[in-house]
Amino acid sequence: MNDARQLAVERIVSAYRRGRTLILLLDYDGTLAPAANEPALAVLGAERREVLATLSGITHIFVGVISGRPLADLQRLIGLPMLYYAGTGGMEIDLRGEMIRHPAEIDAIALMRLVANDLDAAIAEWPAALVERKAAGLTVHWGQVEAAERDSLRAAMLVALRTHSSQLRVIEGRYALDLLPRNGWHKGSAVDQIVAHVAAVDPLVIYAGDQPNDRYPFESVRNLDGITIAVGPDAPPMASYHLPNPDTLGDLLWRLATTVANQPAAPPHPIANGERSGD
Repeated sequence: MNDARQLAVERIVSAYRRGRTLILLLDYDGTLAPAANEPALAVLGAERREVLATLSGITHIFVGVISGRPLADLQRLIGLPMLYYAGTGGMEIDLRGEMIRHPAEIDAIALMRLVANDLDAAIAEWPAALVERKAAGLTVHWGQVEAAERDSLRAAMLVALRTHSSQLRVIEGRYALDLLPRNGWHKGSAVDQIVAHVAAVDPLVIYAGDQPNDRYPFESVRNLDGITIAVGPDAPPMASYHLPNPDTLGDLLWRLATTVANQPAAPPHPIANGERSGD
């Protein structure tokens, strides 16, 4: 019996053969790279990087990575210039060389500075917790905090955030709390901006993610009649396909790359922007 990997590959390849442009968008931590309770330990393997490079080099396939990590950190970890990148939960976006940031970024930075100061004071009792400051966002990492202490830590953080609650988007994950300004930009809006930049007629948009904050891109992709892939047990439940871990996603990407490379597509629908020749 075919598993979810093969079913997803068959559906994607079938669309590509019919001439549809593929826009493949992926979360990083826990999706492309194994989940880790410290950000520095979530490293992309050479084989995974190679399959991303292969897919991004196939005509009429566009690949992007959307993450809560800062944009510069994400680009350094992956190191592939022809990808789309969205960092800080969609607040910083690199549209293959065209950098865009929220028009109210200065206000967002000022807000996050105040929030970070409040959080630093609130979590001082838990030295293993870490507030990661980003350009226009914050992440509190608690993976190194003892499991028995995490409820108390969470309660202290929520008290500290009350002053700014109307201005913040608070997203809880397995080992972290992501904080973004409530200004309309998030991982889902990053999907929309990347799709608009590709500007293909009737593309098939695919998104894979593993955490509750992937609900926003899942909703955006569902609105585009695309394919959503849940990786692991914590991903939003409304996915088209469910995979147990990043290794199975890596296998899906490898199957997709080898199948498409060996069996070229029909002539794609016209592309108004982002056209590539010979790659």
